[in-house]
Amino acid sequence: MMSLRTILVKYLLPLHFLILSYSCSTIPLDTRTNPSVNFNIEGKFKLTYLEFKESGYFVLKKKTNSIALTLGKNYLLPEKTFLFDTRESILLSEFLGKDANNLKPISFRVYEFLNLFFGIKSEEIMREGIEIAFEPENKEELPSKIMLFNDKFKLIFLISKNEPY
Repeated sequence: MMSLRTILVKYLLPLHFLILSYSCSTIPLDTRTNPSVNFNIEGKFKLTYLEFKESGYFVLKKKTNSIALTLGKNYLLPEKTFLFDTRESILLSEFLGKDANNLKPISFRVYEFLNLFFGIKSEEIMREGIEIAFEPENKEELPSKIMLFNDKFKLIFLISKNEPY
């Protein structure tokens, strides 16, 4: 029969060490494959809709399930901030303004929109008749340019900053 000391040394100490070393290890979060982490994205946008053209800057901040999208024409004029939950849907005409009355209502989930900034094409957005293009096309890099377009509008995001926090 084994003594208590032998059992501890032979079985429990290695098991304890294994559990402790595994639980203390760090797992890096890759925002390229995990858009669920908190992040801050900044850049410029350009919207062309019929004869209406709009351009400006945007700041997109995600913290847990809350999204703050700030749009501005330039840094001297007032900004407009939209608050979303990642589980809700947005209507594209909210951003196009009253000039978008004759545009077919296009709606998609906020989470699908966020995936675009990580180079992930959205089947839901494409089902709405919107084409999606990224630059660079390289799947290993985050896109620096995102284009959403169809025969009625074109929306371009030029990303200058995409970082987790």
